[in-house]
Amino acid sequence: MSQLPRLETLPELLLTQDLSGETGTNRCTDKKPLIRAQNDYEAIHTWLNEYAHKQTTYQSYRKEAERLLLWCVLQAKKPLSSLNRDDFDIYLAFLDDPQPENVWCKKRGGYGVKRGEKGWKPFVGGLSPSAKRTAVSIIKSLMGYLHEARYLDSNPLVLMRSVKHRQQSLEEQKLNIHERILEEDEWHALIQTLDKWPQTTPEEKSEKIRLKLLVGLLFFLGLRVNDVSTSQWNAFKKINDLWWFYVRGKGDKLGKIPVNNELLNLVIDYRLHFEMPLYPQAEENTPLIVSFRNSAKPIGDRQINQLIKELAKKAAEKFPDNLAKQKKLGKLSPHWFRHQFASIQASLGIAPEQIQENMRHISYLTTQIYIHLNEDSRHRALEGIKFSYLNSNKKDTEN
Repeated sequence: MSQLPRLETLPELLLTQDLSGETGTNRCTDKKPLIRAQNDYEAIHTWLNEYAHKQTTYQSYRKEAERLLLWCVLQAKKPLSSLNRDDFDIYLAFLDDPQPENVWCKKRGGYGVKRGEKGWKPFVGGLSPSAKRTAVSIIKSLMGYLHEARYLDSNPLVLMRSVKHRQQSLEEQKLNIHERILEEDEWHALIQTLDKWPQTTPEEKSEKIRLKLLVGLLFFLGLRVNDVSTSQWNAFKKINDLWWFYVRGKGDKLGKIPVNNELLNLVIDYRLHFEMPLYPQAEENTPLIVSFRNSAKPIGDRQINQLIKELAKKAAEKFPDNLAKQKKLGKLSPHWFRHQFASIQASLGIAPEQIQENMRHISYLTTQIYIHLNEDSRHRALEGIKFSYLNSNKKDTEN
């Protein structure tokens, strides 16, 4: 198949190949269903509609449901409602290496092709461990929902053991997080590059002002990309002479983050440049940053990623003789600023519970992943242990 169907165009294909799931072997038949869905496609959309109010969650869930349903049709050749535990083992292995590659994977760098357009593919390549964990979590949510709704007779994924793997992944992330934290010279190179960004023409100056605010929002607030693209100016609120930024994150949880004076100055610079009132207003329901290409629209997630990649690429040029630093900066993404934000808080001695609030982590275990810089002092503390310590201790005992 040269052109994969997207989720919205699957019903006809499902019916043609008798894969709709109306007679799936795992359909619940002895209890009255709690949803009206007659087939797998309708059932998935019922589940997705539970998250229609949250754009980011909806899009993430749709992506994984789409991948799974396409795999059911093209690879497994069986309905979603007939999948068993063994089928999901096969699917998880498929996520590591989607084959045949020419069917499932777009060429790297081909991010301009949208869903449903010619050449669209659901993968770039095999999923990273973190992306795979996210996919599994979403699929578990789907299957659990369909079971609770009495659409499915059982949820095969309840047999999947994940607690141990989750603990292992936390430790792995704690060990590897330093790879996504910029060292002092790397950070300085990035900020110097930002400060020296071209501003000869009015257009270049506007782009520089926008880029500085973008970096400021990502770093000083630890925002996720979608937080930046979907938030509005009224997210800034002044309470008791202190500025706060309110944002809904994962799990639709509302959090508030302190706005320090350095970020506030970036906000003021931006607003003055674009002839806006000095401070954000309560009724100001306009995008934080408008698109660099179309000022009538908010900046998009893809454009944010592209801008940060471009900034990092130019910063890497400051290390002409250090290939390792060039490669590291070449991997930098907007989310790295969130890592940087958490790590600096830990190094400043901010209380872990406050870091958790600032990062809007639901679980303290997630916060622990980021609090790694204290390990440096733990390492330095052991430098005081010498072979000679045993001898000196023995003399003290003899005396």
